[in-house]
Amino acid sequence: MPKEEIRQILATHSPDWLKIPGVQGAVIGDDEGQLCIQILVEASTRELERHIPDRIEGYPVRIVETGPIRPTD
Repeated sequence: MPKEEIRQILATHSPDWLKIPGVQGAVIGDDEGQLCIQILVEASTRELERHIPDRIEGYPVRIVETGPIRPTD
């Protein structure tokens, strides 16, 4: 059930995170064997970090700097 629970949390909160300038996506990830939410950002900044919590509904949230993400053909 934890996978379904974290999927629901991701679905609930992703729209708000995606409104934050610099956020490119949000995915379920792994943090040393524990499920977490990864927020994908072009570049991590203090301003951006202030808007993203360290934990949400019991799950850790990690900021992952990806650089620009562009669609492929």
